[in-house]
Amino acid sequence: MKVLIVDDEILVRMGLKSIIPWEEKGYTLLGDAKNGAEAIEIFNETEPDILLTDISMPFMDGLELIRILKSRRPSLKVIILSNYDDFKYAQKGIQLGVNAYILKHEISAEKVLEALESLAGPFHSERPLPVNDKKNEGFHANLYRLFKDNLTEREREGILAALSGKLQGPPFAVISMLLNFAEPEAGKWDLTKEETIESMALETLKSKEFQVFSVLCKNEIIFILSGGETMDGMPERIKKMVQTVRNNTKQFLNQHLFIGISSIGFAPDQLRLLYDQSRCAREQSFFTNEIAIYAEDRTNAPDGCGSLHLDMEQLNKLVRLKDAERVEKFLEDVFHSLYNRKSVDTVQNAFGKLIRENAELFDSNNLILNQQSFADFSGFDEVKNYVIDVYKKICQHGERNICSVHIAKSLRFLQQHYDENISLSQLADYLQINKSYLSLLFKQEIGVNFTSYLNNIRIEKAKELLLHTNYKAYEIAKMVGFDNPYYFSKVFKETTGMSCQEFKKSSAPLEHNG
Repeated sequence: MKVLIVDDEILVRMGLKSIIPWEEKGYTLLGDAKNGAEAIEIFNETEPDILLTDISMPFMDGLELIRILKSRRPSLKVIILSNYDDFKYAQKGIQLGVNAYILKHEISAEKVLEALESLAGPFHSERPLPVNDKKNEGFHANLYRLFKDNLTEREREGILAALSGKLQGPPFAVISMLLNFAEPEAGKWDLTKEETIESMALETLKSKEFQVFSVLCKNEIIFILSGGETMDGMPERIKKMVQTVRNNTKQFLNQHLFIGISSIGFAPDQLRLLYDQSRCAREQSFFTNEIAIYAEDRTNAPDGCGSLHLDMEQLNKLVRLKDAERVEKFLEDVFHSLYNRKSVDTVQNAFGKLIRENAELFDSNNLILNQQSFADFSGFDEVKNYVIDVYKKICQHGERNICSVHIAKSLRFLQQHYDENISLSQLADYLQINKSYLSLLFKQEIGVNFTSYLNNIRIEKAKELLLHTNYKAYEIAKMVGFDNPYYFSKVFKETTGMSCQEFKKSSAPLEHNG
């Protein structure tokens, strides 16, 4: 596959050309351009398959370049390179058919190759994907009714007859996606992110093998896959494609996606059943934090049904006694029962009773909490850890140090290992807790996210080295834990308001006078 690089920064272009063994990995690097005008010239002469482009460039920005080149070659695949960790840019890129998005400070050979390899599937311009346009409005309305309405047998037969002319299958499969399980209030739906994910998923799922349709139902996105060359391993093939959607949603939008995939069906009249299976599997994904494929033996009726009885009087008594150990044991038992029930609604109801409806307990302890909405959690473990942590804080309130054990250990670890290649995942593994929960703790107790805190430590160390040694900036970057000198310079300027050179010059007289 032929690749064209476009970026106005020479260091980025040189880096991309040198860190990737292009030919060895099966790619042909056609060249690089420093702006959109040069890129169009090279494009007209060489017809690349993949475009790696920056967003912010002089004369013509990356989004306009993508729009022009995609209009000339719809099958062109695009990877955005940018400093913009921003939903609006991601949204515009997705609408233009961008396939992947890499932040410049995360550029590495592994990251770029991963993005390239995700685009290595067949081009699919030969068969246009059905979209939700005026021509297909009736078709999508029928799908919505089939999945959501309580139909009479006659209504169901009529809808299936109308659908049968469009559907290519068998076989059939249904995918259900949800950003969060907290249903939006009537009249207050803002489905911009869901619509963006729908577009992104359609771009990923479409292929020569499947015919794909989508329906947006409130905050749920439903996909119907029809046809397929072979049914062997079909759910796993679908799961692999959907994993790309989930990864991109996290990277582009910083959002967690709950996804369930049905079993394989063989007739249109099974579509409603397949949809129900996908919802059931999606419910499991809340508890496993993974994409779930429906399986009869794993998704039988949950252990118990309806709301869970919570002895709030006993819990509050233990809290008033400041018996943190028994409070934790009480809550561990509650969440063990909730896990066995495998019902998101039951978890949400319990969360409401433990946090929202127990405000009086917090007030009586004069404790102001950074309370979370149920929609903020990315799974069962996060809810459990948050609730237990809140109640332990109440028990500890009034003591001199109420910083959680996990955060105290994290701060000590980062002070000792800031110069190493540390990620949030590695720190969570060291603490033996969930990565998302650790991220939540940082924001709740420290007030900044993990990356900002670690970068602040590194920049303070870098300032000391700049003032008291003769090391060059790129050497200091490596010494304080930045593998990418470009990213180090960017973070340093954002933190201090000056470049490394400016900081050293401005501080020199102070050091001399001292």
